[in-house]
Amino acid sequence: MGAYNMNYPVFVYGTLKKGYGNYRLIKDFTTHELPATTKGELYDLGAFPGLIEGSDTIKGQLMYIDSDHYQSALSVLDTMEGYDENNINNSLYIRKLVTVHADNQTIEAYAYFWNGSVEQAKKIEEGEYRCLSSKLSCILNFTSAFQAF
Repeated sequence: MGAYNMNYPVFVYGTLKKGYGNYRLIKDFTTHELPATTKGELYDLGAFPGLIEGSDTIKGQLMYIDSDHYQSALSVLDTMEGYDENNINNSLYIRKLVTVHADNQTIEAYAYFWNGSVEQAKKIEEGEYRCLSSKLSCILNFTSAFQAF
């Protein structure tokens, strides 16, 4: 799917979406965001969602990152997602290239895929993660987990 060193946009589907608690971690790096979809299966893991391979339509946002801050932004995202390209087996999420549909275009983008079991998780049938006020802990817990890095 293209060259490894390109500055691909990032497809986000959970607490990193604009309007959600962890968006603040990347908002200074993005130039713009677009509604977007990709294919997979989405699961509610409690404090945050997890995307795995599949054929469902997953709704999220495509984040375009300022090229001057691209590596810094990926470093922040990788840390937050628990991704270590040198230790993939022990990574919480794995960053992969996916095909995304946004703005009537087909675009290659990075997305973070859950690297654990979904056996005990509830599938999000509608393919769109919503962190409702009843799930305030999804923002607070995950933000606290990120600060531990």
